Amino acid sequence: MNNVSSHDWQSVQQLLRKHQQFETELVLLAQDIQRIQQESKRLNGRYAGEKEAEIKQKEIDVLTQWKLLQQFVDQRKRLLNDYEDLHRFFGLARDLHLWMDVMIRQMNNSDKPHDVSGVDLLMNNHQSLKAEIDARQENFIMCINLGKDLINRRHARSSEVKDKCIQLSMLRDHVDDTWNERWEYLQLILEVYQFARDAAIAETWLIAQESYLTNEELGETLDQVENLIKRHEQFEKSLLAQEDRFNALRNLTTLEKKRQLPPVEPRQSRLPIYLEEFKTWEERDAERPSTLTDKTKFQSTITEEKTTTDGSIRSTILPGKQQSSQDLESTINKQRRSESATRLPTLKEGFLSRKHEWEGHERKATHRAWEKYYTALINNRLQFYKDAKHLKTGRTMTDDLQLDSSTSVAPAIDYRKKTNVFRLKFQDGNEYLFHARDDIEMNEWITAINNFISSSSITTSLITQIPTIALTSPPTTTMVPSSSSSSSSPQHPPPSTMISSTSGMQMPQSSSTTEQKSRTLPLRSSSSVEPQVSSSSSQQPPTGKKKSGGFFSMKRK
Repeated sequence: MNNVSSHDWQSVQQLLRKHQQFETELVLLAQDIQRIQQESKRLNGRYAGEKEAEIKQKEIDVLTQWKLLQQFVDQRKRLLNDYEDLHRFFGLARDLHLWMDVMIRQMNNSDKPHDVSGVDLLMNNHQSLKAEIDARQENFIMCINLGKDLINRRHARSSEVKDKCIQLSMLRDHVDDTWNERWEYLQLILEVYQFARDAAIAETWLIAQESYLTNEELGETLDQVENLIKRHEQFEKSLLAQEDRFNALRNLTTLEKKRQLPPVEPRQSRLPIYLEEFKTWEERDAERPSTLTDKTKFQSTITEEKTTTDGSIRSTILPGKQQSSQDLESTINKQRRSESATRLPTLKEGFLSRKHEWEGHERKATHRAWEKYYTALINNRLQFYKDAKHLKTGRTMTDDLQLDSSTSVAPAIDYRKKTNVFRLKFQDGNEYLFHARDDIEMNEWITAINNFISSSSITTSLITQIPTIALTSPPTTTMVPSSSSSSSSPQHPPPSTMISSTSGMQMPQSSSTTEQKSRTLPLRSSSSVEPQVSSSSSQQPPTGKKKSGGFFSMKRK
């Protein structure tokens, strides 16, 4: 298990061949391990007690060492393969670098044409260079992909690989820019030389016609004059035939038009794009927020919500009216969302591609295209923005996805078209696919959503228990005669004080200990309290109002 970081490509190849021979020898050792297991199984049936325990322990020790050896062998093989790919990457990068330098020198040669035929020759040579550049595109893509693979494997020399990938990408852009500039220059020069050729031909024709124009002969006889007239008509026809050529000479060339235009701004450098594309895992981990910090903030927020729930319940329920447990829970959830939306931190954020797969349990979504959003997990919702700036301003691109305890998230193993995809299912049948940048980011999203779902289910169960207790314990009032009054005097109910129960009902409070106990009794014990209620109520002054309240009498405010 010696170090291979300082070896070259040939040495790594030699070490790989030795490792393959060592793996072949391990096959024989695996057969010996199998025989040891069989012998141990046979001896366990013959021995008992300490001997049996000693045989089992020996077998466990051998198997432990065997598994440890296999782990070392796999680790060694991965290390050798990584360094083989590393040296292969550096070799490809070196060859591509040298080739691109040669291409740039050939395109920047000092050969300048002198006529149209020379420009045509240079343009043909330049097109052959373009064909060679396109032929090398496959090697360039293979080299860049190999570099990305080494970075994703967290290779020890990932920083060197990143620098080499950026250098190759920038040099390739320089090759493309140089070829395009050279091609544009050749096209301009071709147009200039074509203008010069046409101008020379036109000048030659004008010089040839100059002798006719300077001739002052007018003819002495009728026949001579008629011949001169015919000759002049022929001259006019030839002049009309040359008119298109002279009109073409009046047009400005592309070079002259370009001089009249304002200078073109240089193309923006693609270096920031390549720095982001070939980012190493150390840089990604440094930029990624701490998951532990987010979990701590989220748990503290959940605790704050539970402490404020008791106070919000009393303000939610109107006095003298009862609400169902379901309505009360929905109202509490709305208040909880509105109060915590402004103070909850962003639990997870980043770019994700989303695809709506199902709109219901048996109906596929009408729009199933992949769309890329800057996704943020805030409170109990997945919110979708254009970028991080829109997240700060709160300008979403589409509707939010509300998470609850019935939501499920898991990797989409059955989806084959893309990797690093996870599926989000809702109780109403809606299903969404999300595509992450890599496997680690996908697992982080799944963990963050699952942590929220589990915390949400616990919080929901705690919240729903509070209104259930308040609504299943109806207010009771028990009037007990005062012990200090005589039996002959009229009986009056003792003074009572109105208190408010947790359900928002006004309840009379008596100083009697029996009444205090009866208020805490369950419903099934109401029969034992009925005689006291009836005796006390019979001695009250008639009010003319019908009593209500189920099994118990209740005096409303």
